[in-house]
Amino acid sequence: MTDLKYPKGFAYRPGLTKFAVVFPEQLFKEITRMAKHERKSFNDMVIELVKVGKLDLEESDRLELAS
Repeated sequence: MTDLKYPKGFAYRPGLTKFAVVFPEQLFKEITRMAKHERKSFNDMVIELVKVGKLDLEESDRLELAS
């Protein structure tokens, strides 16, 4: 089994960590399109999508444990 590597990031501003992420090209284009449509920065759109995805996974885990 390969050891997974996790980003350490670096302090960007108080309360913010900056790090690099690699996206598949099509996903990058779709997120960029969504951000433009919603008049948000790419960064803000990614944060929103990650928060929504995190909530979905947490809810799924709770429902799975309740079964």
